[in-house]
Amino acid sequence: MAESIPYFHIILPIIIFFTRMLDTSLGTLRLVLIGRGNRKAVRVIGFFEVLLWITAISQLIQHVNHWSSYIAWALGFTAGSFIGFKIEEKMALGKHQMRIITPQPIEEFLEALKSLNQGYTVFDGVGANGPVKQIFIIVNRKHSKEITELMRKHIPQSFCSISDIQATDSGVFNSKKREFALSGLLLPLRQGK
Repeated sequence: MAESIPYFHIILPIIIFFTRMLDTSLGTLRLVLIGRGNRKAVRVIGFFEVLLWITAISQLIQHVNHWSSYIAWALGFTAGSFIGFKIEEKMALGKHQMRIITPQPIEEFLEALKSLNQGYTVFDGVGANGPVKQIFIIVNRKHSKEITELMRKHIPQSFCSISDIQATDSGVFNSKKREFALSGLLLPLRQGK
């Protein structure tokens, strides 16, 4: 039994940790893609997620008397959640809906948006302190920071709310960088008109 101590307290926990980390990373990514309506990617990711989960849980159940396996399971879950969100953040799939409300002149900001081939819609409004302009933008998610920086530069006294949207039918989008279709697993991505 002394020969197996390194296996039960070092090798097995490492296997459980990495398997659980991968499974949780895929699970986190799958949940995000469900919200984006990417059904094909969800099915493929779900298959591998469950396969890895079964592998990890079977090892844990077979070795229920070894506390190090439980620690590895919990650490793998924690690391997998963090990694899953980082992967999704780097992929930056989908689109954001930005609503900007400002009392400031917006002409320079709109010109900056036009130079990026970014569409927008402007409405007149009235706020608590008087007249405002409302700027409505649908932006590729990976360009949200760029638009936010332009807003801070040109109209710093603005209120901005950002929310995710599942899909768009058409529009004018910043086309400097093209989104990839992840081997055809994601919703077809359309270029703006």
